[in-house]
Amino acid sequence: MENGNEKKWKHLTEDDRSMITMLLYEGHRFSQIGEIIGKDPTTISKEVKARRYKRESKYNPKHLCVNATKCKRKDLCPDRGGNCRMLCRKCPWCTKHCDNFVPFVRDCCRENKAPYVCNGCEKYLFKRCYRHKYVYGAQSAQKQYRSILVESRMGADRTKAEMAAIAEIAGPLVDKGQPLFHIYEHHAHELPISLRTFYRYVDAGHIGIKNIDLRRVVRYKKRKHKEARIKSAPELKIGHTYDKFLEFTDANPGVPISEMDIVEGKKSDEKKLLTLMRRDLRLMLIVLLPSQTMEAAASAINAIEEALTTELFEELFPVILTDNDSAFANPTRFEVNEDGVVRTKLFYCEAHRSDQKGALEKNHEFIRYIIPKGKTFENLTEEKVVAMMNHINSTARPDLEGECPMTRALRIFGGETLAEIGMKLIPPDEVCLTAQLIRQVSPAK
Repeated sequence: MENGNEKKWKHLTEDDRSMITMLLYEGHRFSQIGEIIGKDPTTISKEVKARRYKRESKYNPKHLCVNATKCKRKDLCPDRGGNCRMLCRKCPWCTKHCDNFVPFVRDCCRENKAPYVCNGCEKYLFKRCYRHKYVYGAQSAQKQYRSILVESRMGADRTKAEMAAIAEIAGPLVDKGQPLFHIYEHHAHELPISLRTFYRYVDAGHIGIKNIDLRRVVRYKKRKHKEARIKSAPELKIGHTYDKFLEFTDANPGVPISEMDIVEGKKSDEKKLLTLMRRDLRLMLIVLLPSQTMEAAASAINAIEEALTTELFEELFPVILTDNDSAFANPTRFEVNEDGVVRTKLFYCEAHRSDQKGALEKNHEFIRYIIPKGKTFENLTEEKVVAMMNHINSTARPDLEGECPMTRALRIFGGETLAEIGMKLIPPDEVCLTAQLIRQVSPAK
């Protein structure tokens, strides 16, 4: 395990940036953030200033003066001798003659002083601010960092003359069919690079030799590698544990709780199902994922929010409880949207305690009625998944006093809202919970 000094001199990671984002929203100072993630406060300050982005407000003030709405003055024009009956704020000259004129400032006052962003500002969080804002987001910051890192290492670290000399030596020998290793062994004293760099320059085409000129390279196919599963970092879950979930629900009684999980078919399947259910309504959203990755799961949640709008998403899913699957490893990816706005609160069950989200586990039985455990998901399409979701949500439940989840949801949210996420009520006699449902749904529908 790395100690503080070993970590201090390393680059910030995506997990570090996620932690910075979360702590900024909680109002922590740079010194406190640096102490938590093991970095110098100056590093955090430079990171935030360098990677923040600007969100321009669409609000246009009706008057250039901040006090215009409350102003009642009528006697500012010097050429009228105080006899003007029109309010001065309706005249374009008032800004020049009024001593109390205060111009409307478009940029946020935090721009030039710590913390340099609006993440922890109450006006921003509760959408009461009409100025241009600077926001720090982990995803945006990581993309900027990766872009700079890649660009700084592109190309060859040699002058044109040095590259021409290498090409002059190696080019004719490659034309004779000599392997690169053979060339390097006999000309290492003339080549100002290592063997590995020699191979890399050839592969990138920097010295005029192409891979097609080499015998063995064209015979090799690119090897397939499974995408590495992201492991959850324990420090990311600080403040998101099941104990914190219980504390939050005790402090906020009556807040609607949702449960989230991933359902798989065969172990070898790439496709998975993401399920998100409102516990009180038993209303379950089902989304088809192309793979069991954090990127796919976060994209699914972003798509749901985009269909509903951020306000409706917050109303439907203010608190989400999920398990410790690697697809949910970073809570910030699900709590905060791409614009840096907090849309929900995410908490994790304890390890091996699926009963803590037992309502959703029980609801998965309906999916298994249609697609038995062990059957493949690879033949599923979005149309089939939507049909399955609607038939499951239109099934009457004893714990809802004989009503189905869709009936209750329609009464609370209305048909238009639910239609945005593909939900509709199926007539009772048409509900199908067998494999026949999947077979009869065609892509055209």
